[in-house]
Amino acid sequence: MGCIGRVVGLALVVVGMAGAPVWADPAASFDCTKAHTPTEQAICKDESLAWLDSQLNRLYGDVRQLQGDAVRATLRDEQRAWVGQRDACAAAAPCIAQRYWQRLKALAKQSAPQGSATGSFTYVEKGMAGSLALIEFPAHRVAGWIETINVSRGHMCQVDMADLRIDGQTLTWTDPEEIDGKHCRVDISTGPGGAVVTAQDCRNGCGMAGFFEGHYQRQ
Repeated sequence: MGCIGRVVGLALVVVGMAGAPVWADPAASFDCTKAHTPTEQAICKDESLAWLDSQLNRLYGDVRQLQGDAVRATLRDEQRAWVGQRDACAAAAPCIAQRYWQRLKALAKQSAPQGSATGSFTYVEKGMAGSLALIEFPAHRVAGWIETINVSRGHMCQVDMADLRIDGQTLTWTDPEEIDGKHCRVDISTGPGGAVVTAQDCRNGCGMAGFFEGHYQRQ
């Protein structure tokens, strides 16, 4: 499948195995070799934070393009103020994630004020832990990130979905690359309380004891 962080696919990471996975990790919007603050360094070490950073950078750019000069100046000032609030978290990952979600939701309201899909969800299936993140962009585009782990077996799935198609309350993503002649397809049904994820032809992307289908509760 495709490399995570580019045009995308599923990756298996087995906790406790030596060596790094062969797929690329989600990349932050800035050069991690030049990360100099505790916050930037924390983002570069955490795949989910790196994904949030890259999506926020993308959403901020899209929203600015929709606005006139006066509003763009306001957005720029708000973004600079937000960076200061984010960096006040130092290296505390939960605090950094919270700051990102606050900013993402504020920007999403400007680009998709009616029924925005933007939000984070917690995996609630027995024996599993993980999360689902959805971010809505202008022109009815949605990006998604799933990260789950089988608690007892330590097998982990990651799904980076660059462009989900919106069909009512259902979001659909099909991997552009094939495994064994098949394209993985993920369907996400969202509602006020959470989301339900179903998948077809995706098992080879997760390994024996890893999966991501089922219920997620909105945070």
